Amino acid sequence: MLPENAVMIPTDDNLCFLPIERFTKTRELYLQWHSKHTISPAATAFMELVKDMAHRHAKCHR
Repeated sequence: MLPENAVMIPTDDNLCFLPIERFTKTRELYLQWHSKHTISPAATAFMELVKDMAHRHAKCHR
């Protein structure tokens, strides 16, 4: 699968692009950090922001 702008790739007519409709792709992302390092307040705030955005996004796409 390629993004929509991939149709701009020159293919010498050897490749055909077909749209896929009603397809939802998802991906899981993980935040990870070294368990023996102290996480800074800025990093903690960033992680909370990412978690909050992920929860809000999930609620919108149910």
